[in-house]
Amino acid sequence: MASDGSTRHPRSASFDACSRWLDGELKALAPALVVCLGATAARAILGRDARVGALRGRVIERESAPSIVVTVHPSYVLRLVAAEREAAFRELVRDLGLVVGYLARR
Repeated sequence: MASDGSTRHPRSASFDACSRWLDGELKALAPALVVCLGATAARAILGRDARVGALRGRVIERESAPSIVVTVHPSYVLRLVAAEREAAFRELVRDLGLVVGYLARR
């Protein structure tokens, strides 16, 4: 969320400026799995065309890179109206359960 309370997405220049640090962190840590919380994180890892709705609910296995789980950002769930929040929270928990299961099998 921006300092004015609005939600906005980073520009391409921001992705480009930060990508070398992200790449360095991934190389230094060599994680088995990366959890992308929201579209911004998914696009930073998987590219600008990544869509949370199309990618969530599964572990994305990659040969020469960490596996990926994509889900919504928790703040998205909190911003939903009460009638939609419970179902979205259950889906978020289900996605995070994939992470637990994946790591338990390693």
